[in-house]
Amino acid sequence: MMNRRFLGRLVASLAAVWALAGAGAVHAADEAPDAMVQRLSTEVLDALRADKSIKAGDLDKVIALVDKTIMPNVNFRRMTAAAVGPGWRKASPEQQKRLQ
Repeated sequence: MMNRRFLGRLVASLAAVWALAGAGAVHAADEAPDAMVQRLSTEVLDALRADKSIKAGDLDKVIALVDKTIMPNVNFRRMTAAAVGPGWRKASPEQQKRLQ
C-alpha cells in the first residue's frame, strides 16, 4: 500500500491546483478551471489505480506522476507569494528562492 506521506503530498498538490484554479493562476485557454481540475484529478487517480509500483509506495514514480500531471499547471512562485503574504516583498531573492 502507498505510504500515507506520499499520498498526502499528492492530495496536497491536487488541492493546490484546485485552489489556484479559482484564483486564475492555473488556466488553459480552452478549458474551464473546474474542468481542468476534474481532468487532472481523474488522470492522477487513474494512474494511481493502474500502477502497482505507485501503490507499493515507489517515490520516484509518484514524483514522476506529479511532475508530469500537476506541476505544469501550478505557478508555485505565485502560490508561495500568496501564502507568505506581505512579507514576500520584503524577502530577498535568495529567501524567496529557498521558500519555493
